[in-house]
Amino acid sequence: MGIVISVGAVVADHVMLGPDSCYLIHPLLKVLVVLGVSLTCFYFARKYREYMVKSREALLEKPPDLGGGDDDAETLGGGSLGSSS
Repeated sequence: MGIVISVGAVVADHVMLGPDSCYLIHPLLKVLVVLGVSLTCFYFARKYREYMVKSREALLEKPPDLGGGDDDAETLGGGSLGSSS
């Protein structure tokens, strides 16, 4: 995605301003712009992926006990309230 954006910016610079008056005259500068934008987009894509994985893992975690119970046996029917012996 970053390569497409940066190549589009280099081509737009050449098309809109013309070959003689563009900002990116030197070919090495064009390559550095493409490389820099591509690496930046790659970095943000990796960070976004890490965020998505962590948020999915957080959805699978057990929620905090807001009721103050000691264990889950009472909620599953194994407590003293459910037995009639």
